[in-house]
Amino acid sequence: MTDAEFEELKYAAIAAGYKPVRLTDDCKAFLLEGLQKPWNPLADDGDALRLAVGLRLEIVPVNTGVDVCLPGSEPFACACEGGSDMQAATRRAIVRAAARIGKQMGGGDV
Repeated sequence: MTDAEFEELKYAAIAAGYKPVRLTDDCKAFLLEGLQKPWNPLADDGDALRLAVGLRLEIVPVNTGVDVCLPGSEPFACACEGGSDMQAATRRAIVRAAARIGKQMGGGDV
């Protein structure tokens, strides 16, 4: 996991109302207070969908990738992935949008 992905996941977790505890031993996901399993919406469709639904995000596939916004607002997160992996682009856009919301809420240290 890159430093940028770590930061995005940390703030996305905060936006979702979770307290990030630490990375898993393999550094591929977060352990969150109150959840029994590792959490990584960048890699797990279910985690990404729960994050989007919980934050009421609108997801709009576009020719260049995926736009994500809050209802009634302009898109504030987008993602383009090389190739045709729209699932990965969608997960990334959801996490970016959630991270932006989490940063606005303030954040704590992990």
